Amino acid sequence: HPYLLSSLTSCLTHAYVTYEDLLAIPALKDQTVIAVKAPVETKVDVAHPEDAFRIHLCSSLGPIDVFMCCDDEVPNDAPESNLTSTSASSPKGERFDSALPAQAGCLPHINP
Repeated sequence: HPYLLSSLTSCLTHAYVTYEDLLAIPALKDQTVIAVKAPVETKVDVAHPEDAFRIHLCSSLGPIDVFMCCDDEVPNDAPESNLTSTSASSPKGERFDSALPAQAGCLPHINP
């Protein structure tokens, strides 16, 4: 998205995108946004939305972090059953660690 690319220009020194950067993109308003921080050559498989919304990530080169970006606050006692990645964070920085271990560097499917 052009807006995201222009936002990245100001962050190239540290190569990051902030939660606020993502929420400021008009095309993403009222959308579920999942940000992924993953090594180069990470494989991403997204199921067709008519079947079910599923994302499968796989990397043999290092860990994968998945962040769900939303306007809603995520309570500290949120059930972990909704998070099926090995590591996920809310926009406010709370960290949730799922009991589902990754096998061979692959994350299980994410079903928001």
